Amino acid sequence: MSDSYVGVTEASTPTGKLDAESLTVGANTVKRERVQITGAAATDIALVTAANGLDVDVTRIADGADVATGAVADAAATAGSTGTVSAKLRLATSQLDAIKTAAEIMDDWDESDRAKANIVVGQAGITAGAGVVAANTPRVTHASDDPVTTALQILDDWDESDRAKVNPIVGQAGVAAGAGAVAATVQRMTLASDDPAVAAVQIMDDWDESDRAKVNPIVGQAGVAAGAGAVGVTVQRTTLASDDPAVTALQIVDDWDESDRAKVNLIVGQAGIAAGAGAVGATVPRVTFASDAPEPTEPGDWISATCGGASVLAAAGDYAANDVLSDLAGAGLGSAWLFANAARASGGRGWIAHVSAYTAIAAFIPRLRVWFFSVNPTASELDDNSAFTIHANDLGKLIDFVDLPAMANVGGGSFSSNADARLRFELAATSLYAIVQILDAETDETAGMTFVLKAHVVQD
Repeated sequence: MSDSYVGVTEASTPTGKLDAESLTVGANTVKRERVQITGAAATDIALVTAANGLDVDVTRIADGADVATGAVADAAATAGSTGTVSAKLRLATSQLDAIKTAAEIMDDWDESDRAKANIVVGQAGITAGAGVVAANTPRVTHASDDPVTTALQILDDWDESDRAKVNPIVGQAGVAAGAGAVAATVQRMTLASDDPAVAAVQIMDDWDESDRAKVNPIVGQAGVAAGAGAVGVTVQRTTLASDDPAVTALQIVDDWDESDRAKVNLIVGQAGIAAGAGAVGATVPRVTFASDAPEPTEPGDWISATCGGASVLAAAGDYAANDVLSDLAGAGLGSAWLFANAARASGGRGWIAHVSAYTAIAAFIPRLRVWFFSVNPTASELDDNSAFTIHANDLGKLIDFVDLPAMANVGGGSFSSNADARLRFELAATSLYAIVQILDAETDETAGMTFVLKAHVVQD
């Protein structure tokens, strides 16, 4: 709306004063008059100010017509419903307050307190970081024309016959596999200069005859023992595999005993050698005396042995094959057979040329084996009716054995001898010792029976 104004002619001598303001409108100077608006009564005249306002008559809308002002206590209306102005103003202020609260929450969002939204229906938030699929893990998919879809389909087809095709070496389709010579498709690699392997390889490069690799095969020991010597903490322990042929061989050796001895061919082409008295044959070993061994020059003497001071057997019961024949039965009671003065002097030497045995029982006819020792074999089995064994401590005392064939019934008793003994001996003192082993089971023994054991000895 444009300004309206009336013209005022100024008198040369004014009698009253008209309050006016000047302003320029286009090329004209316009005067405006200030007017004080008052009420109808003179007493109501007053200056309109910011304090007392302007009393203006307005048309009032009757209560209950188009708009109801309502009362201060009216309850807040609901959104979109009818109600008084007061009720609607109360609804508006409540909604504004809710908006204010939400705005304040959003104003606080930062790195430590972010917006909380439920991307997956029914789930408070979603999973983060690596982990397994769960109810709050978002599901995504690629568009059918997304290049990733094609790439994944290619990956899905990879198998043993169609693997991922990559070119680790520039300009080469794939790399060489398996053993072979160096070629354009063989990958080159190098170790970083500070890689510990570099220092290790340099040390190995220096290994030679004077500076060998230092390893500890035995835990806690620096190196292992070399050359011949005794067992010690640096001597390596080994074992044979269960299917090693040596295991079978050792088991056979372990089973060797009087009934199953080591089978060796002393004579080439002959399985074993002849035993006992008999004629010369292909299986009879040939022996000779050493050039510096003194031949017997004297007829020698027969020496009768005693066992426990007598020439009798305990014969405590029937003898089993390989039992010992001695004076007493019972643990540790038996004695070795003693040939006293078999040597001329202590440490003397000689020959056992002939061995014989006699009993007073004609039916007593087993085979016998006589084991000779240079020192009393106290650690070995000496008890009558006990299984024959030689203790390891007595092996160094053993001279050899002489087999006597089955004893023959000679009427008043039984007798057996071996005239081909030829055993060389050197004694610790002057006495010779023996253990008698019965080779056949015998039941015709008699307790306390006489048993005479003799050796024909040729002394040096």
